[in-house]
Amino acid sequence: MPQYLIAIHHPDNFDPSTITEETMRDIGALNKEMMAAGVRFFAGGLQPETKAKSLRAQPNGQVLITDGPYLEAKEQVGGFWILEVADLDEALSWGRKAVVACRTPVEVRPFFEMPPSNRAINSLVATSLSAAPDLAWLWDSRPQLRWRRLSKPRAQKLRRRSRIHIPSSIRNFFLR
Repeated sequence: MPQYLIAIHHPDNFDPSTITEETMRDIGALNKEMMAAGVRFFAGGLQPETKAKSLRAQPNGQVLITDGPYLEAKEQVGGFWILEVADLDEALSWGRKAVVACRTPVEVRPFFEMPPSNRAINSLVATSLSAAPDLAWLWDSRPQLRWRRLSKPRAQKLRRRSRIHIPSSIRNFFLR
């Protein structure tokens, strides 16, 4: 299912102490409604922009770290939800509710969707490494060869080389 970012924008130099109890109750009620509807994938509030650090690559290969946000703007992202909903219309519906609850501007933006074959690689390598001690199967994108049998050491080497990190909670989910 597609994922959408619902970003809450606060004015520059926003003071969190100005948030009223009524606003907090409305945001809490919206969170409960999202969870009850099964659309909330993640939610989080951010510290003020004064606590941000910006990182920029330098021509010499070093990374420069500076205080403050990357862009100077009149508004900053103060928090966000990631929702899994059917389409943009449903995401906009939740965005409307967020504007009312938060009493600040909200941005709705879709995430890029990962092709199913890439998701299959991550989940199937995780499943096969956990379920079969002596072999692993890997999804291959070539039409003439969809599955390849790999030894466990080869699969682990491939996983390390491709930097696929698969938490045990996800591995366990596929083993249910």
